[in-house]
Amino acid sequence: MNFKCLSLIVIFCFHFLLTPLHAASKIGVIAALQGNVSIQSDITKDKKTPGKVGDPINENQMVITEDNSKAQILLKDQTTLSIGPNSEVVIDQFVLGAGSDKGTLSASFKKGLFKYTSGKIATDRGNVKINVPNTVITVRGTEFLGNIKTDKTSVVLLSGAISLTSLNRVQEVVRSGFGVTIGGP
Repeated sequence: MNFKCLSLIVIFCFHFLLTPLHAASKIGVIAALQGNVSIQSDITKDKKTPGKVGDPINENQMVITEDNSKAQILLKDQTTLSIGPNSEVVIDQFVLGAGSDKGTLSASFKKGLFKYTSGKIATDRGNVKINVPNTVITVRGTEFLGNIKTDKTSVVLLSGAISLTSLNRVQEVVRSGFGVTIGGP
């Protein structure tokens, strides 16, 4: 083998070993949508791709709705994240264990109306963390609604139980129909 050929093989191997692999794995899909919905990758922050039913959702992608639009994301464990008009959600982390009822989920609702419905991994407290401005919501077998405005966030429990942690203060909501407002006057 000549020196040039060997040099090219060595360069190729180093390039392959040192280049990060960006193969994203699908953690869910857009199960339903109405109106204008887009997906924005964490890698291409400036580029929004129009979303359609069946599109895969990966960690760290933002799903964005416009006026008169809404979307529902279905994760592999049957968790659903629904957002209304002018809303944004990012699934920060989703790990599904071998038994498909163990794992972790961390999602961030950035603005707008949303609904969270637990899937299989939300049976143990602490496995699921939902981030809203200035607050972390821990869920267990839960369904709740939220509304994020510029000055406050409201959350109403539909079923199950939630813990809201904000500024080192914890509030438990265990009765359906009850809720909490964070921020505001």
